[in-house]
Amino acid sequence: GAMMFSRELRFAPYLQTLWLTGTFLGAAGTEALVKELRYAPFLEVLDLGTNDMGPRGAEAVGREMRHAPCLEVLYLTYNDIGDSGVEDLLRELRYAEYLEELHLFENGISKVGERAVMALLAEHPPPALHVLKGMSLVKAAKKMRLRPRGKASNESVLETLRERAAR
Repeated sequence: GAMMFSRELRFAPYLQTLWLTGTFLGAAGTEALVKELRYAPFLEVLDLGTNDMGPRGAEAVGREMRHAPCLEVLYLTYNDIGDSGVEDLLRELRYAEYLEELHLFENGISKVGERAVMALLAEHPPPALHVLKGMSLVKAAKKMRLRPRGKASNESVLETLRERAAR
């Protein structure tokens, strides 16, 4: 089912929004779907929440982000991606040039995972990411002695990281 649906993206080049919440694609279905993103170059919103993708699916999403050049909003809530999955995903976000929002609620991301994510983001801050939901970067930023301006929030941490990288 997921494989056949994925191939249909080849016939929807102007697709802008794709909501696949709760379709339980699993890791293999997620991998098949995101490999076809190159055929939907105008996709702006992708919701893959509650798809049981796990770390392997999250890694596939990250790897294929470069083939979704217009993607602005990505929902990956309730997928049990864990620390390794979120690290793999975020390692590739530097290629997601226009991604503004990333939603990661309920994915089993620990404080250790949040610190690892913070280190990855400090090294390569995603160019447009302003909204990161489902984890807190504030405590990890403090541990790295990063002081965001204004109210401490994920948004201010991300902005500070981008400014620091631009120097």
